[in-house]
Amino acid sequence: MNIDNKIAIITGGASGLGQATAERILAAGGKVAIFDLDDQRGQAFADAHPGNAIYVKVNVADEASAEAGIAAVIEAFGTIHICVNCAGIGGGTRIVGRKGPHSMEAFMRILNVNLVGTFNIIRLAAAQMLKNDPVAKSGERGVIVNTASIAATEGQMGQVAYAASKAGVVGMTLPLTRDLAEHGVRVCAIMPGLFETPLVSTLPQEVRDYLVTTMEFPKRGGDPAEFAALVGHIIENPYLNGEVIRLDGGTRPPPR
Repeated sequence: MNIDNKIAIITGGASGLGQATAERILAAGGKVAIFDLDDQRGQAFADAHPGNAIYVKVNVADEASAEAGIAAVIEAFGTIHICVNCAGIGGGTRIVGRKGPHSMEAFMRILNVNLVGTFNIIRLAAAQMLKNDPVAKSGERGVIVNTASIAATEGQMGQVAYAASKAGVVGMTLPLTRDLAEHGVRVCAIMPGLFETPLVSTLPQEVRDYLVTTMEFPKRGGDPAEFAALVGHIIENPYLNGEVIRLDGGTRPPPR
């Protein structure tokens, strides 16, 4: 799908991978709606791109909030062609720790944002995409790109909730692809490794430095622009569908 003049929703778009993706889509001539909870950064981004970007405060895990966000996009731009889900949270807790068993509240919070929130936005965005006229030649009506993680298959100690949430994103990819294929909507997911994002910045520096040593090449954290470049390619390559793509510098995380 040619990004020029297309409308994209980007969750978590006020920073990190989401912001880089928004910048990539704008650079290609698209328009973006940022779904986030960071009013200051989200509105500043929208203000920097008047007419081409809007910010909507959306809690992706909340049904009513997501529905209101979609309605705001339709009001502003009329339709939705692209949905990129980057909103996510982390957390590190072993299944049984010094304070006892893993908190159910903490487990559900991560699943609700990373997995349920991703599904919540997909279902609403896809319903709008199905209203689009198919693009000439390719027959596409929309493209959905979800953010998983290499933790989906190689979760480390303390990542049981995070790994489960991202494994769910991976597991949704093929069923979503099959559900939407007849309507001309493609679905892919990206499994990023260590990227230089606000989420990763919460890790102790010694942990980040150690993870870099496990990489093959290049030995550094990923640049969000590199993630955005892959998103752009997925959108623009009509033969990419149903794929889960690693983007991690060849790393295979150790157990801890």
